[in-house]
Amino acid sequence: MKPAVSQIILLTITAFAPFAYSQQTPVNCNPSASYTKAVELLEAKRYSAAGHLFDLVSESVNETQSAIKVNADFYAAECAMNLFHEDAERRMINFIHIHPQSPQVKKVDFLLGNYMYRKQRFKEAIVWYVKVDPLYLDTAEVNEFYFKRGYCYFSHNLYDSAKYDFAEVKDTRSKYSTEAMYYYSYIAYRQKNYQTAVNGFLTLLHDAHFGKSVPYYVTELYYLEGDYDKAVKFAVPLADSSLIKPPMLNAEEIIKIIAESYYRMQQYKEAIPYFEMYAKGVTLPSLINKSGNATGRDADRDYSLGKQESYELAFSYYTTGRYADAIQWFQGAVYSGDSMSQNAYYYLAVCYLKTGNKTFAANAFREVSKMDFFPDLKQDALFNYAKLSYELSFDPFDEAIRAFNQYIHDYPNSPRKDEAYRYLVKLYQSTKNYAAAISSLEKIQNWDAGLQAVYQKLTYFRGVDLFNNGKMDEAIDYFNKSLKYNFDQKLDLLAYYWKAEALYRQKKYSDAVDAYKLFMVQPEAFGTPEYNKADYGIGYSYFNTKDYDYSCLYFRKYALAETADKKRLSDACNRAGDCYFIQRDYTSAIPYYDQCIELNTYDMDYAAYQKALALGVLHKPDEKISTLEQFMKQYPKSSYRQEAMLQLADCYATGNHPQQALDTYQQLIDSYPQSPDITRCLLQQGQIYYNLNQSDKALKAWQDVVSRNRNSPEGAEALAHIKLLYTGQGQIQKMQDYFHQVGADLSQPALDSATFTTVKSAYENKNYSQTLAAAGSYIARFPTGIFSAEAHYYRGECYYMEKKTDSALADYAMVIKMPVSFFTESALAKAAELAYDKKDYPAALDYYTRLGASSQYDLDRSAARVGKMNCTFRLKQYAAAVLNADTVLKTALMQPEEYAAATMIIAKSLLKEEQYDSSYAYFRKTSGMTHSEMEAEAKYNMAYIQYLKADIAGSEKTIFDLINQEPSYPYWMAKGLLLLSDDYVNSHDVFEAKHTLNTVIDNTTDTTILNEAKNRLKLIEESQKPLMQPPVSPRMTIPFTNDTTEYDKLFK
Repeated sequence: MKPAVSQIILLTITAFAPFAYSQQTPVNCNPSASYTKAVELLEAKRYSAAGHLFDLVSESVNETQSAIKVNADFYAAECAMNLFHEDAERRMINFIHIHPQSPQVKKVDFLLGNYMYRKQRFKEAIVWYVKVDPLYLDTAEVNEFYFKRGYCYFSHNLYDSAKYDFAEVKDTRSKYSTEAMYYYSYIAYRQKNYQTAVNGFLTLLHDAHFGKSVPYYVTELYYLEGDYDKAVKFAVPLADSSLIKPPMLNAEEIIKIIAESYYRMQQYKEAIPYFEMYAKGVTLPSLINKSGNATGRDADRDYSLGKQESYELAFSYYTTGRYADAIQWFQGAVYSGDSMSQNAYYYLAVCYLKTGNKTFAANAFREVSKMDFFPDLKQDALFNYAKLSYELSFDPFDEAIRAFNQYIHDYPNSPRKDEAYRYLVKLYQSTKNYAAAISSLEKIQNWDAGLQAVYQKLTYFRGVDLFNNGKMDEAIDYFNKSLKYNFDQKLDLLAYYWKAEALYRQKKYSDAVDAYKLFMVQPEAFGTPEYNKADYGIGYSYFNTKDYDYSCLYFRKYALAETADKKRLSDACNRAGDCYFIQRDYTSAIPYYDQCIELNTYDMDYAAYQKALALGVLHKPDEKISTLEQFMKQYPKSSYRQEAMLQLADCYATGNHPQQALDTYQQLIDSYPQSPDITRCLLQQGQIYYNLNQSDKALKAWQDVVSRNRNSPEGAEALAHIKLLYTGQGQIQKMQDYFHQVGADLSQPALDSATFTTVKSAYENKNYSQTLAAAGSYIARFPTGIFSAEAHYYRGECYYMEKKTDSALADYAMVIKMPVSFFTESALAKAAELAYDKKDYPAALDYYTRLGASSQYDLDRSAARVGKMNCTFRLKQYAAAVLNADTVLKTALMQPEEYAAATMIIAKSLLKEEQYDSSYAYFRKTSGMTHSEMEAEAKYNMAYIQYLKADIAGSEKTIFDLINQEPSYPYWMAKGLLLLSDDYVNSHDVFEAKHTLNTVIDNTTDTTILNEAKNRLKLIEESQKPLMQPPVSPRMTIPFTNDTTEYDKLFK
């Protein structure tokens, strides 16, 4: 035990008496009095003054081991410690070295420990504290020592050592006992000595300081011991703020423990309100301070629960029949992919079923079926997922088929296997994704009649789908597969018919004839609408192989059919007439042309024109003229008008009506200034003038031909006429001067013509390599020859046949640069096609524009309009694309798909121009015009526009229409699902957005789509990360802060 300060004072005075008069200063004169004064200052905690005086006393005493000097040094060092002087530690350690025998040394370790403790250098404090012998400390100091050393151990997680020290203090009546009990109990809590911890914390329940944090620990300790009833009984009354003072810390965690305790006792109804309070961040009433603000969580903030709590709240809702409320919380428990996730997904699916949402239920069952934690749940979920997918119209990737196949494969002994098989057969019968269904079906080894019948249907419709999209080879393969089984005779007949149509589209005309005939001999084929169409197809197949006898026979058969379509009937009459015409049976041809004219439905102008030609060959010039004159009146916009006008002019010329002939030729020249027939008209005008002895006019007309295109057959003929005219007039010099002026060689034409004969002969015999060589030789020898345009065109055609497109394009371009000829139009058409294929859209647009302006034929004129439309769209000239597409829509006799394509171009152009309402209308129109892939693309864009206009419900409905389209198109389905995920995000249904994206990721093989889906999913998951973090539960609350009096007391 340390001696009392008064005892030290007496001893010091006695010992110091002999030296009292040895010094001259006040301290020197009376050091004992100064020492006494210093002690008084020390006891008054006036450490600065006391320390200074102690230093003066020490300096005034010369005897090193003097008791007064020793004590003065000790107390001066102690004052330095209390003042936190930088040299305090050094001085105390020096004291030990200087006065090792002093009784005060026993106390130095304790003081140094305290000094380090107060500076919160706990590790260094421990070094000194372990040297302390408590026997040399008084009772108060012993309690202080054990508490402070225990706290130093505690701060370094040395709980066993700390526990021993706190145990020495916790049951005393010292000022440290309460704190010691708190930390002793906390250590017991951490070391899972729950009963010890509870007993200790309960003693602090009403403590003014620790009472704020103790209730949380007591509540949690009951919970951890599994005594949920005691936890509830203890914690629930704490909701009344009047019971606990001061207010509690961690009150929201107490709410959670109450909820979880009720949950563990299966008192789900009682648990719900506490889970709800915890989820919303609601604190107990005792946490509302005087200003009315919550001292716990932010009252305006929405708090999500952790996964475990989400599951428990959801399950509580589920067991009490509150399925709609349970859904959002089960969703919060599924993200980790563990066993709880599988359970949560399963109950989530059941909740969706209970609330009538089968689509979302199927999605949740699907997730359960992908996890392996609970095999029974997995099996049941797989079946339910497959069954719901069957019941729903929404099954974009035929996942139900795969699911039932997987179920049958994975659970061959299941009592539900037969049921699964029956569903599978029904699914195959109703699927819209024919390719996927066929692939799945072909993997099944043993087929019964039911599956064979389904296979017949699927392969037929897949063939039709491919046919509609122009994939004839693949279509034929599927029609052949369908024909392997004959369960549905109607499908069997249709497969025969459409196979024949596909062969015809491939220009395999002989095979097409055989296929059509095979169709026609099938039982019950006669009564089908396709029967007569087969006659029509056979007629064309023979027509294209120039077997005109048989072709005429089948066209006549079709014309006799009562069910013949009027448009096709008109066409069949024309083709029958053509067959007779080509075989020079003009008399038989005319009645069929007349029948077409009388039908007044399709191609009447062609029939009238052909009839006029037939009458001419039959030497009925007056009837021919009458027919042509009638033609000019009735068909002013006919594409045959120019040819009819030329025929009429020729008739006038040969029928001795020279003025009418001259006028008609001139009308053609004026009406069609780009026509290749102009030089012929001028030749004929010159001849008529020559016959009328109007030589000057004749010469002028022929010279006009030469000026337009000297290097052409017509130019050569005009030069021959001019030569003859000058020679007849005896004007040889004028002739020579004229030929020199126009650069013509009087002897060259014969050699030119003879050389070109080789080129033409090789081309007509389809000897393309020989044509290339001959044409190259001709062009090199006669670069501006009479037949240079024809030579370049023939060589271009040969290059085209050999797929040497750059060389072909160069020759076509040369033809186009030359004066207009009979080859100009075909060259423009081919050049435009090749430039477009090379994606040289500016050049293609130029060619198509010129083709449209100069074309004599409907086919080329239509191609030019379509080409201009596509080029302007590709060049992003959207306003022009709309105008060009509108022109296509106004063009007669186009294929339905071409009209649909034009409507689509208008819709897409308007979309680019952000004219959403108009664009939507045209996309909708497109979707009703076709059943090809274009329909799917149109529906996607409709949904996209609705999305842009924030019509989320409309967008979702349109996407479902797209997915349910028959046939289905995987690319556009996947695009639609990506858009659907965006719709779900905008509707704050992130759960379904993620599921939809996972569906795309699991089922698509398109790299672009796959990456889009993954990127969208990543963005959603990144945005969810903050929400997926459960609230942090503080497991330790040290109630001391540096702005409290308790802090000061603790570190004294």
